[in-house]
Amino acid sequence: MKTISLKRILVILAAFFTALLFLITPTVQASADETSDIRYTDVLEDLKKDESFDETKYPAKADDYSLKVLQIGETVDRELYVYVYRPRAGEDTNNCLAKKISLSKTSETSFSSYNLTLIDNTEVFDKYRVEGFNVNGFMVRMYSISMISREAYKDIDGKADGNGILNIFGSVVQSFKDFKSYKVAQRWRASTSNGAVTYECEEEEVVIVTKKLVGFIRYPDGYLSTRMDCNSHFVAFSCDHQIDTLLKARVCYTQGVWYYTLYPRVEDWEQEGADVEKEVVLDSRETVTEEPGGISFGKVYRWKEIEKSTDFLESVNKEKSDLNMTSGAKEDIAKTDWILRFATTERHNNTYNIREERVSKVAILELTFMTKGKVYTMGVVDDYDTPDDIPDAEADPPEEDWLEWLKSMFSELWDKLTIIFKIIVLVLIAAVLLPILPWVFKLIGFVLKWAFKIAWWLFCFPWNLIAKLFGKGDGAERKNE
Repeated sequence: MKTISLKRILVILAAFFTALLFLITPTVQASADETSDIRYTDVLEDLKKDESFDETKYPAKADDYSLKVLQIGETVDRELYVYVYRPRAGEDTNNCLAKKISLSKTSETSFSSYNLTLIDNTEVFDKYRVEGFNVNGFMVRMYSISMISREAYKDIDGKADGNGILNIFGSVVQSFKDFKSYKVAQRWRASTSNGAVTYECEEEEVVIVTKKLVGFIRYPDGYLSTRMDCNSHFVAFSCDHQIDTLLKARVCYTQGVWYYTLYPRVEDWEQEGADVEKEVVLDSRETVTEEPGGISFGKVYRWKEIEKSTDFLESVNKEKSDLNMTSGAKEDIAKTDWILRFATTERHNNTYNIREERVSKVAILELTFMTKGKVYTMGVVDDYDTPDDIPDAEADPPEEDWLEWLKSMFSELWDKLTIIFKIIVLVLIAAVLLPILPWVFKLIGFVLKWAFKIAWWLFCFPWNLIAKLFGKGDGAERKNE
């Protein structure tokens, strides 16, 4: 029997660990290289790669709060960067920073709102990363940018249209503008060839919102000690394009939950959790149905997602309308062309607290419309606005008619009992038929068996006939021989 010497064992182990080290080394080296490559180039360094770029054409201007997109750039990590001329930055680096951008990946995809993060700044030039945006791996990539937005300044940009509210403590809170938006209207084409990326830009048509009101309508309902309402949030607007028929609209907004404790009493409203950014597509063919009480015998409300302002006001002004709208809201809506009902939120009011869902930072991102028989889909330039907390209209609360309440409750109970009775009848029929089910299955199997045999015979019949005919012919020939 052969024995393995200690020397041979050491040689084998040395060879094993050498191979293992060889396999691991490239991975470690790649990881180190990736870490060392995490370096952001300067904004001017990137812009000067374009030989036509002239830095002197972009002076600092203390009274210019606008933003202008100069260039875009992609990275190997599939990130997208945007280069911006910000005239006011010459006065203060943190002044008028871009916060949001609305863009679309391709001509087929919709516009969405993305947050921007400042990566580098040199005087009036900024470099931003588009958060949550992944560059696709196609050889040719298309980007449409409709608008870019910064934080709004009340003294410069004014406030959003609205009522203003008188809260529990008597202080007035106005609706306000969150972000001021500027037209970009650019379509970029990024193409990769032989490892190099080239960028081309052309102007693209966009819709500009010229008049806008963000508000909501409260629909009350509920019984006993709990009152559950729903708020239907809307955007009334006009724009710089003629729209014969508005087909679809894409709206972004932020939603959060706020509550006020009545017992024990607190000093002000408090937020529950963090805000959630949302986007929704509205369709002119869709009708919303809501039952705020959350119970089947509550009052039911219906409204269209997209409606002409004139049609909306006509329905409000009807004698039998249960909507009580403020005169200021009527005047503001009358100055607009369209209304978008983009969200429905809940409001709970009971003995101990008030809890409601609020929306903020509302902007229209995209419109699909028909004009003179032709359909267009365009990005939109629109400010992000937050409405006040006073309803622009409120429906009459349902009368608590206990007789009707009981009637509705028993009617619903009867419907449910009818369904239960039908189920019981079906179960009894199944129980009666259960003993003869084996015979039924046998009969079905017998029928299927013979049906298959007949089908197979019919399928084989032509081939069998041909075989017999040719077989007889061969036999006759052999006999003659």
